[in-house]
This record gives sequence, structure tokens and C-alpha cells, in this order.
Amino acid sequence: MKKLIAAVLALVTALVLSPSGSAQIAIELDEEQLMEQMIHVYNVGQSLENIGKTFFYTGAGLAAAGAALYLIEVNRPSTDDLSSGVASMIGVVSGISGAIVAFAGLPFYLIGGNTKDKGRPGEFYFGDVGWTGIAELGITNFSAFSANAIGGYNFNHRFFAGAGIGFKGAYFGYSDSLSYYPLYANLRYSFGKSQVVPYVAASVGTELSSCALYTGLDVGARKKVRNGNRGASWWFTFGIETISGDTLMSLKVGRSF
Repeated sequence: MKKLIAAVLALVTALVLSPSGSAQIAIELDEEQLMEQMIHVYNVGQSLENIGKTFFYTGAGLAAAGAALYLIEVNRPSTDDLSSGVASMIGVVSGISGAIVAFAGLPFYLIGGNTKDKGRPGEFYFGDVGWTGIAELGITNFSAFSANAIGGYNFNHRFFAGAGIGFKGAYFGYSDSLSYYPLYANLRYSFGKSQVVPYVAASVGTELSSCALYTGLDVGARKKVRNGNRGASWWFTFGIETISGDTLMSLKVGRSF
């Protein structure tokens, strides 16, 4: 009996200390360490993304409040009241400050989203090819509403080409308002394959009510929808446009389907 027990112990020891047994233990240790590293990377990415979201939502709220205050003041009947001018100035400063704060959060949001991707490979996919539509809403010159509807084709994860139509109201601080209706071609280029990437866009076309030349240049961030199809994404954009000699600045949020 003792000899049998000794033989079994010797066999187990040989198996554990054999090259294949050692290799199996090493593999298990490597997998455990890799999982710990991935969890750490994911947590770092989540923290950075949360910082970016905090900046963005705080800035967006401040910008919206400033734009609302400015709109209320510029559309009031003309008065010489000093407080009205102060309120308008506060609205402008709040709108600009909010936009700066919101876009200051984008680097954290971009880096955080990409870092999270590295911490969980293989859990999702992005469908980047196919026909898609983009709906955008925004504010123009911190004083008016803007909307765009764009349709086109995603050729790959980088390049989109399509055409769109929009509405842009521009008040410029006067009692009378100007409205524009651009019809344009739109090209978009995204940098990288990650979930959150920077992008640039260019537009050229005509303004329907005046037949004037319309041009636009956009920069911003694109967040792809996990397990989405046809390039489904959120688009966060700062744009500069020219219509009939007027220069407009817009902050826009869009969603492609």
C-alpha cells in the first residue's frame, strides 16, 4: 500500500514538474495576468470617458442656458435699460464658455473610449458599410436653431459621401431675423477604426432662397454605435459655414442610422 501511494505521488510530481505541466501552469498564470491588465485598462478608459462626459454635459448645459438668455434679450422690445445689455452679454459669455468647456472634454472622451476598447477586444463590432441617414440639431451663432438631414453612403469605416438639406436661422442681435435653407453635397472622413474617433467634413452647395453659394467645414468627434449597422454613430460637431457673405458658427449633435 505504501509503495502504491509512493508511486502515485511520484507520478503526480512528475506530471506537475514536467515541461508540459509547467507550461500549462505558466499559461494559466499568463491568462490571469492578461485579464487583470485588461480590467485595469478598461477601468482607466472608463474614468477618462466619465471625465469627458462631465465636461461635455456641463458645457452643453451652460451653452444652452447662455443661448436661451441671449435669445430672450435680443427679441425683447428695444429699451435703454442697462440691465438688458448686461443680460445679453452674460448670455454670450455663458454660451461661448460653455462651448469651450464642452469641447475641452472631447479629448478625454476620445482617449477614454479608445482605451476601453483595448480592455475588451472582441465583444462588439461596427457595421461601417452601407446607405445611411444623418439627422443633426444645433445652435447657430449662439442665437438660433439649426437642423440638417443628410443621406448618403459609407464606403468603409473612414469615408462617407452624401447630400443634405438644412435650415439655419441667424439673428445677429437684430430684431429682424434671417433664415437660410442650404442644399449641399457632404463629404466626411473619420480617422481610425476605434469606437470614438475624430472626423472632418466639408460641404458645398447653394442656398435655396437666394441661390447664393453655400460652403461648410466641420470638425468634431464620432462615436460609433456598438453592434450597429451602416455606420450608425453619434456625431459631435463644431462647424463654420458661409452663406451670402455671412459667416455662421454652429455647435451640432447628430445621429446616423
